Amino acid sequence: MFTSKRFFFCIGAQKAGTSTIHEILRSHPEIYMPISEAPFFYSDDLFNKGTLWFKEKYFKDYNNETILGTKTPEYIYITESIKNIQKTFGNNVKFILSLRNPVDRAFSHYLMTYRRGLENLPFLPSLSIEKERIEKSIFNKIHYSYITRGLYFIQIRNFLKYYDRKKLFILIFEKDLINESMRIKTFKKIQDFLSINQINLNTNIKKNPASLPRNLFFSRIKNDPQKFKIFRQNLPNILKNNKLVDSFLESIEKKNLTTSNNIIDLDIKRKRYYYNKYFKKDIEKLENLLRINLDIWKFI
Repeated sequence: MFTSKRFFFCIGAQKAGTSTIHEILRSHPEIYMPISEAPFFYSDDLFNKGTLWFKEKYFKDYNNETILGTKTPEYIYITESIKNIQKTFGNNVKFILSLRNPVDRAFSHYLMTYRRGLENLPFLPSLSIEKERIEKSIFNKIHYSYITRGLYFIQIRNFLKYYDRKKLFILIFEKDLINESMRIKTFKKIQDFLSINQINLNTNIKKNPASLPRNLFFSRIKNDPQKFKIFRQNLPNILKNNKLVDSFLESIEKKNLTTSNNIIDLDIKRKRYYYNKYFKKDIEKLENLLRINLDIWKFI
């Protein structure tokens, strides 16, 4: 059966190098990973379509690779995801989780949402209304969860309700992915964790660097589901479901982004403020839960 195949999931955290991990791992000849993310396990509508739909949607080009995987950073954050994976695969799975300083992660998430044309508030006001926002819809929960996605203790504690700690490979973004020599070591460890043959992977890859849009109007149309739906409805019939149109829009979106060195960042004073206000207690709990030292995240 499909579910008897060896599977792994890169479950997050968002803005913690998951796209880079995905791009590097899918170059391994023993690994099959679809290009796109797979919202299957956190979307009730998709999950109810069943495992056969999941297979045909994301793994139609599978060619007898040793292990299959997906990269979907919502899985660690949206509670139902891990439960649904356990229900589908039992214990025949492994997980990779990259954790990033939650202050830096939050601001990077904010910049991404702004880049997509979905955010028009400054950073601090957006945090003050986050709780109200994310309770409104799953769309809001995914896009405006700047603080809550960085509360890792709660998320990992939920994971441990369904799976043993040994099923989870945790890496720290600042320690294990930034430095090239450490990145090489990290991917050797990941290959061991997945029980596949050790090869020299090209780890000199960086996906989704920080960027800002040159034209916000285009980003707002492209990334807002309702606006984009209206846009597609007004296209000629021959173009409404044309993959060439999607590819064309994707290429425009890439050209609309700038990755200059002028991307704004938080100064140390503000980082210290956000750390103490939102994340200090959660980090301390996480250290105790995982028995690791996270001083690298502490703005003391």
